[in-house]
Amino acid sequence: MAFNIHLQSRPLRDKLSITIALTGFVVLVLAAAGMATYQCFASLKHMEDLLRSNATLIAGELVSATDQQEEDEIHTALRSPLDNENLLWTSFRSSDGETTYAYASGRHEPEIPGLELEEKMSLRDGMAILHFRVIKNGRYYGTLSLASNLNPLWHSMLTGLGATMLVVSVCMIVALRLSCRLLEFILVPVRQLAETAGRITRSNNFSLRAIKQTDDELGRLTESFNHMLEHIEKRESDLKVTQSELETKVEQLNKEQDQLRQAQDRERRLQQRLVIAQRLESQNLRHAKEQAESSSSAKSEFLASMSHEIRTPMNGIMGFASLLRETKLDEEQAELADIIHSSANNLLTLLNDLLDFSKIESGKIDLDYAPCDLDGLLVEVESIFRHEILRKSIKFSVHCSSRTPKTIVTDAGRLRQILFNLAGNAIKFTDEGSVEVHIDAMAVGKEQPLAEYSLSIEVRDTGIGIAESDLKRIFNSFTQVDASTTKRYGGAGLGLAITRRLTEMLGGEVGVKSDPGKGSTFFVNIPVRGAKIGAGGDLLESIPTAPNGTPLRVLVAEDSHVSQKLCEALLKKRGHFAQIVGTGEELLRQFEPRKFDVVVADVHMPNIDGFTAIAKIRKRESEVEDPEYLPVYVIVVTADAIGSNRESALRAGADEYLNKPMVKEEFLALIRKAQERVDRPAEHNKGPTENG
Repeated sequence: MAFNIHLQSRPLRDKLSITIALTGFVVLVLAAAGMATYQCFASLKHMEDLLRSNATLIAGELVSATDQQEEDEIHTALRSPLDNENLLWTSFRSSDGETTYAYASGRHEPEIPGLELEEKMSLRDGMAILHFRVIKNGRYYGTLSLASNLNPLWHSMLTGLGATMLVVSVCMIVALRLSCRLLEFILVPVRQLAETAGRITRSNNFSLRAIKQTDDELGRLTESFNHMLEHIEKRESDLKVTQSELETKVEQLNKEQDQLRQAQDRERRLQQRLVIAQRLESQNLRHAKEQAESSSSAKSEFLASMSHEIRTPMNGIMGFASLLRETKLDEEQAELADIIHSSANNLLTLLNDLLDFSKIESGKIDLDYAPCDLDGLLVEVESIFRHEILRKSIKFSVHCSSRTPKTIVTDAGRLRQILFNLAGNAIKFTDEGSVEVHIDAMAVGKEQPLAEYSLSIEVRDTGIGIAESDLKRIFNSFTQVDASTTKRYGGAGLGLAITRRLTEMLGGEVGVKSDPGKGSTFFVNIPVRGAKIGAGGDLLESIPTAPNGTPLRVLVAEDSHVSQKLCEALLKKRGHFAQIVGTGEELLRQFEPRKFDVVVADVHMPNIDGFTAIAKIRKRESEVEDPEYLPVYVIVVTADAIGSNRESALRAGADEYLNKPMVKEEFLALIRKAQERVDRPAEHNKGPTENG
């Protein structure tokens, strides 16, 4: 690296001279090395030939002496070449391997050859040794070895190397002298070109030109250099013009930058004002959000409170209206009772719609997937609207395709609500003609105990129909076709909105086709799973219809006097014993294992609420050591449609959950289920915490 840097700083003449000298030196050294190598091999070959010729002469004498069996002649033959100053010793081993002869000049120790030695020359211990096998006319006489001094070899090699070095030196001197004379043809044009470049650099005068002296590569380099100077001179002129224009533009740009800086200052002040405004807006939005959350919480609390306050008297109105209709009444009294019952049902429907819509909006509705008897659900829908159908004298029919499974897995409560809303709407807006419910299911997977189906529900009516312009908005909240429809048919416009929300929650879709004056068709598609009822009916719970059975001992915990009277009347009319308490504390005091078969408890009671009381009852039952003990059947009743749900009741230890106002048929169905449980204790006695 140091040599390379030093060479780069040298003049061009020195670089070319050194390059030529190094090149010539390397070439001559390589040639000398080749000549020396050749001389070495030639000398070795000459020595081997000399030894082999001596060995051939000695071998001839040895063959003759051996044939005549004259040992003196053998000794003479081996000793005769020692007069040569280069031969050091000779030795011979006969073919029998036992007779050996050796002679040496001076103090050299001869080497006795072996019989199987290879016939070649080798160099060792400063000697050249040749082993020669003596053979004549196919007869092997023995092995002859000769050793020669290497001094003639070294002398020949050194003489050749000296001659070679002399030739190399002469050639180098001649080459350097010739190169120095020839370099002037190259260096003079280059030097003149360098001097011209130096003058241009010092004077900054690009009008100077170099003089072309040859027509070779250096001449073309001079032309290119002059051409480059012309371009530089032109660009220098253009650069001055451009520089003048640039100075003008820089002045203009400085003015624009000043204006931009002023604009940026104004924008910065505006941004600061915007940040302040955004902070104020954020504070206002946060305050508005807090107010909205507070309003939402207040609305939920208000709905829960109003649900409890409205459902409790509604429980008495509907319950006692049902009991009144079962008594002996004249025609006018029966009509009045029917009006009371129908009005209470309408009010309950409106209340349920409002509460369901509120729960959907707040995201408090959870889906409960379980096996559902589809035929029973359709019969239930038909029975609910039977009175209205008879009153209007319209035809109501349900058509279920043969491929539709009898038992499906879905949220039965939400599916029932969808059917109620669609069928109720169709009946409400149909004054004559018919309402048809068509059910079909198409399998989307292989048939198996839980196959996937697309459940299709179509509700067709011959009612007033809907205009095409109103089809897109009838599923909106609080929306009906027009004010006259609301006045004539009633309703809050929530039924279809709730239907759409519930259908979407179940993963389906809802739509409508209508022709004004001819009727409407509402259709719903919901993904469900098909299920088959086993031999023991283990997928679906059936409600026993037999009215007879063991009378039940029922403990009713209800803080409403009207609800107390209603439960007592319904139970005693079916032959059951009813004990009424008004608080959770009284419920715990009265309850003892085996004393009661059923506990009906309201959720909201003074001091101790229903969930807490049920949990303590279950804990008390868990301490019973009798394996045959049958836990009490617990039914939770609540008017709070917002804060309570079935899952909360089951976690507390209840067996069933019932909303107020209690529908007589639903309440009595749960009582019959408890009655069947008492009649068949062996099938239900699985411990007091089974339902908890």
